[in-house]
Amino acid sequence: MTEKKGNKKKSIIPVVLLVIFAGIAIFSLIKIIGINKEYEDSEKEYQSIAKDAVITIEDFDKQAGKKEEESLPYLIVNHSKLYHKNEDYLAWIRVQDTEINYPLVFGVDNEKYLKRSFEGNWSSSGCIFMDCRNTWDFSDFHTIVYGHSMLDHSMFFALQRYPRSDYFYSHNKVEIYQGKKLYVYTAFSFFKTEADGELYFSLTETDQQKADFISFLKRNSYYDTGIDVSTSDKILTLSTCVESEGLDRWVLCCKLTEVVDLDKYYQ
Repeated sequence: MTEKKGNKKKSIIPVVLLVIFAGIAIFSLIKIIGINKEYEDSEKEYQSIAKDAVITIEDFDKQAGKKEEESLPYLIVNHSKLYHKNEDYLAWIRVQDTEINYPLVFGVDNEKYLKRSFEGNWSSSGCIFMDCRNTWDFSDFHTIVYGHSMLDHSMFFALQRYPRSDYFYSHNKVEIYQGKKLYVYTAFSFFKTEADGELYFSLTETDQQKADFISFLKRNSYYDTGIDVSTSDKILTLSTCVESEGLDRWVLCCKLTEVVDLDKYYQ
């Protein structure tokens, strides 16, 4: 009798384990489906925003009957429409031929838009946002812009490709559309750092502090671009996580190299 009971217990164990593993598999599947749905909803929201408020100058000129070869490869952004959707709207950011093509916001702190979309919905994708310590008009010596690196390649995922030199040099222009002007920044440094690293907390008040900061950015860069950066330049850094967990960050550091007046397209 004792042996039979023992055999019965042994036969139950595999069934229990099978049920547990099946439960874990089902839970994981539901989780994955939920995440994919969330990614899809978030991307639809941002695509809808872009479709509603942004037009390329090529399309604008075509509608006006202008020859395509005379058109500029830039955008016309309806800033007032975006501001009415969200009063924290600041500018539009784009890196051509990448997924980076989003509204940029400026929150009261650096937590508000970590898990909140542009339209205020909960979203793990969050929003592209400027560091709350910066000045809204990009007039600081160093401005930091944050974005998540999403598995569906949205937001700032493109920064994951910059360790490839060919990608870095072919996607080294960051466009910021604010008001009736386009500010073009050229990348001169790219590297991996930590969330509590020197890049985020360096003092840049005096010329010497600025010079030291520039040296730090160039010294740590994966690439020697040969681009001259001075203490009178304006530096823009794009920052994203290297992995979903952990303190490592990819940073793309750029300097303002051109300001394009788009006033005639807003008249």
